Amino acid sequence: FSAWILAGLVRARMDGTAHFVQEWGTPPTKPADIPLAWPALAYTCAASGLWDAAEAYLQSAPALAEGGDEPFTALGELALRTRQVPRAKDYLERATKAYPQSPKPWLLLSDVAAASRDLERIKQCLAEAEKRGAAKEAVSGRKKRYGLAPSGDAGVRTVIR
Repeated sequence: FSAWILAGLVRARMDGTAHFVQEWGTPPTKPADIPLAWPALAYTCAASGLWDAAEAYLQSAPALAEGGDEPFTALGELALRTRQVPRAKDYLERATKAYPQSPKPWLLLSDVAAASRDLERIKQCLAEAEKRGAAKEAVSGRKKRYGLAPSGDAGVRTVIR
């Protein structure tokens, strides 16, 4: 599997992603700790600065058949993992347009907004994620993490007479 990743990276450096997909569209058996092969290859390319190759691999037919996140969402998540916030924002905004019913890009965009401490944008992104059916735990966890969750005693007033 490691040799397959390395071969994909070398082909990406040689601008041969299409040829690699055609020749090696079925990855070898992967280690148990790697959930999906194509995103692992895309991450290796992205970490090496080959973002176009990462995008090409994730949008290939074998990668789409393997499942996982939508390509732009996966690329946005990769950009967040490599601490490239502007790139993550770009990919995730593209994801919101390409997959309008998906809540995940909106959840990740709230994380991007948190990096710049933009509370209004965080609220907007979380509201959009909720509209699209995001898991309540994902939204409430982010609200709590970013200080947007109401405290347990909100609205309760104790009067001592």
